[in-house]
Amino acid sequence: MSKETPLDTDLRLGSLPLVGRAAEIAHIERAVTALAAGTGGVLVVEAARGLGKSRLVAHAAAMAARSELTTAVRRATELDHMTPMSTLHRTLSGCRAIAPRLGRLVEDEEERPLPDRLAERLAALTPERGLVVGIDDAHLADEMTATVLRTVVPALKAEPVLWILSTRPGPDPSSTPAAYEAVEALVAGGATCLQPGPLADDDVARLCASVLGAPVSPEVMELAARAGGNPFLCKELLTSFKDTGRLKVAGGVPHVAGGLDGRDGPELPGRLLAAVNGWLGGLSDPASRLLEAGAILGRPFTVHEVVGLIGRSAVDLVPAATEAVTAGILTGTGSELDFQHGLIRDAVYARLSEPVRLALHREAAVVVEAEGRDLGEITEHLLRSRHPADARVTGVLKDAVREQAAHSPGDAADLALRLLDQLDEQDHATTEITVEAIRLLALSGRARQAKDLAERALHTAPDVETETTLLDAYSEVLRLLGDDAAVVEHTRRMLARPEVTEAARAELLALQAYGSAQAGDAETAEQVGLEAVELAELSGRRGALVLGSIARSVAARSRNDFGLSLEMARRAVETADGAGPGAPRQHHPRLWLIPSLIVLDRFDEADEVLRHCRNEAATYGTDWSTPLWYSHSAHLHLTVGRFEEAAEDALAGLRLAEESSSDALAVPLLASLSESQVRRDDLKAARASLRRAQRLSRWPGETRRGHLAWRRLLIQLAAGQDREALRTARGICVASPIRDTLVASCPLVASTLVRMMVANDDAPRARSMADSVRAISAANPGVRSLAAAAAHTDGLISDDPARLATAVELYRWTPLTPVRASALEDAGRAELRRGDREHAIELLEEARETWYACRAVRDVARVGRLLKPEADGTGLPGPPAASPSAAPRARVEVEQAPELDLLTRSEMRVVRLVAQGLTNREIAARLSVSPHTVDSHLRRSFRKFDVTNRVELTRKVLAAINDTGDADDTGGGPQAGAND
Repeated sequence: MSKETPLDTDLRLGSLPLVGRAAEIAHIERAVTALAAGTGGVLVVEAARGLGKSRLVAHAAAMAARSELTTAVRRATELDHMTPMSTLHRTLSGCRAIAPRLGRLVEDEEERPLPDRLAERLAALTPERGLVVGIDDAHLADEMTATVLRTVVPALKAEPVLWILSTRPGPDPSSTPAAYEAVEALVAGGATCLQPGPLADDDVARLCASVLGAPVSPEVMELAARAGGNPFLCKELLTSFKDTGRLKVAGGVPHVAGGLDGRDGPELPGRLLAAVNGWLGGLSDPASRLLEAGAILGRPFTVHEVVGLIGRSAVDLVPAATEAVTAGILTGTGSELDFQHGLIRDAVYARLSEPVRLALHREAAVVVEAEGRDLGEITEHLLRSRHPADARVTGVLKDAVREQAAHSPGDAADLALRLLDQLDEQDHATTEITVEAIRLLALSGRARQAKDLAERALHTAPDVETETTLLDAYSEVLRLLGDDAAVVEHTRRMLARPEVTEAARAELLALQAYGSAQAGDAETAEQVGLEAVELAELSGRRGALVLGSIARSVAARSRNDFGLSLEMARRAVETADGAGPGAPRQHHPRLWLIPSLIVLDRFDEADEVLRHCRNEAATYGTDWSTPLWYSHSAHLHLTVGRFEEAAEDALAGLRLAEESSSDALAVPLLASLSESQVRRDDLKAARASLRRAQRLSRWPGETRRGHLAWRRLLIQLAAGQDREALRTARGICVASPIRDTLVASCPLVASTLVRMMVANDDAPRARSMADSVRAISAANPGVRSLAAAAAHTDGLISDDPARLATAVELYRWTPLTPVRASALEDAGRAELRRGDREHAIELLEEARETWYACRAVRDVARVGRLLKPEADGTGLPGPPAASPSAAPRARVEVEQAPELDLLTRSEMRVVRLVAQGLTNREIAARLSVSPHTVDSHLRRSFRKFDVTNRVELTRKVLAAINDTGDADDTGGGPQAGAND
């Protein structure tokens, strides 16, 4: 008996493992094991091209050979049709163990039918341990073989013969109907049918690793995805890319060089094209034309669209479509056809000559327009046809850019750039498209690319009018890059030109006003902004009206007129909303509402605006605004004491600012990050963030300088650099515009500076600072945080605990947690100096808890040191010695449960009243505090007791009180105690 397996080399496919076929292999192994035990059977492997049916037949033959079973395996070919019985005869005669005894089956002239004679001969020749007969591509078998198989296989059912037949699903153009009918009959008669499908992702990864000899990377998986889980195509794809140097392994990690899309990227490797063309070689001419049309359309398509594209009749194309589907090249879903694998579509597209491809794309534009397809698809075909110089074509392409710009500036920018590549520099449309491309690149967060394009275009501007138009767009880019000085300079030079139109003048004035506002020149910003707004209203330039209103809003905020600032920002929003989707809204004027809303204590509204702006940016695809959104969000978190969230937002915004090379937007993000790092006691990181912000702040306006100086002061104070800190603080105090801007935007600034001036006996600067805070508060009546800041600074100067207590209570009406903690700390220190130790403890305990809620590590530690009796001069003094005549304390001290020890006295009073069923407003009235203060105490109590609602809190508190018999301390009288 022979151990030889007469397989073709291409059946083995080298040494690659047979991955993703565990179930099929298990069936084969069971069948071979049964054969070795004397039981035959029939296995049919049905799969489309490239899914491994030949490898499964080869695996079965190899396993049979290892089990010392005789094997007769051969692949059928189209040439088998020429000779009757050739497929089966050549399969059997290829086995040396049985060929000599097989005889001349076909030529023997006996009266009995051939199937009967063959069955008898095989039964006599079957070795003791069994025979494996395998026919790969059995759908190509000749008609006589097919007829014989239908009879012989069932006749040998009791014999130790295992039949393994592989076939493609459905009738194949190159196959014989008789062969398919024979296989179907065998399956109907009980044959086991194995149907391997595309590989799962994990199996694709294993195959890729085997081909490359290295772990797979995301790039490799993206490339392999083009094969659609087809192992043959996947292997050919990777091998061809590797052989041509477009897939290299560096440092054990494979990397793909060049594009992956055959329609847009580099040409597909020749080896891959040859392999795919081998699949397509047997197709009829109508089927080939159908595939070419489908490749041109580049998406699922209908036969009707192909009819319009190549001029063939539907009568010709319906059979061609059936042929392509049967061959496993196309798949049908509903009324549409599509390629089974994108790789096949790319290969078909690649083998079209360039003139044919260009002509077909031109025709495709007409067809898809007639079919009512979207403008983007029509545009794609027009661009690929390379005929943009045609006025009609250029018009369609410009319409497509404008349509896409409303919801996806990035894609519209790419489309505009592609159009520019094909337009002649002298074409009248070139300037218009260039300006649009500059604007769209800037809006999509690619300001550097926009700047480069604008500068190149300016060098080749053919006339003054074109140069003016380009400079307008260039100024807009400089605005987004934060080069305010350059914006002001460019717009001034352009406005001096007599040929500037009224509409362009409105845009330029708005840009100049905005640049002036950002540079800190509030007076110019207001004057020029007002002129821009008036001119924009006359000329109908809504974009200029929006930007001019934003400039006036920034200018008003610089003058601490927050009501007007909010009014101007709202006007910008209303104008943009009234304009509908498009450029005005893409300025995102709502973002400029946020600073004024924060200063005016309208935090809930600021939160809502932030959410709206985030959704709006996603809708319009304006990536430029995302770092600015994160900057405002980080500032809001800092203001209310959510330092960890502020750091997260700042880092997220920085990543996006780096991607868009937006240094100007990175500076405030780094400043916020630095402050949050100081509060969390990471001075090394805070210094690094500040140094980076200072490097990037190449065009420092007053606002930027002030914010950087404030963060530098915080770092110096935290590092114990008292002399340097005092110098920085005095510098801020004397720079009135910077000082006033900081007081409004950073609530902790005023109290910090006044406290430092008082500590260093600098009464004039302390009073000047307090006067400034009082003036800002008076100019914005009804803003509690500003009134609290005025009371806070006054209290620090006069060392008046009552004034500081007023500040604390005013802050309780706001969510400004850090500045409330600071006021509590200052009030506690004042009470300590006055000698009221008990009240000082209560205030300082609440200050520490408030800083703790902010996760302000350094501040918590500082207040903690004050609360230590052994702090030796810096903390609280020990309790006074008991006097025999001292009156006993009214409150009885008793042991408390551990949970109750977590609460401050203020929290304990609130929690007890909650347990009695009082509402927040009732508790506030009982304790003479604000409802906001009650809410703050409750939130901290929830966290300490690890509960989420008042019911759970009441249950835990009552249980703790019942365990200890703790006395009442609510000031509610006997009735309250009874309710406890």
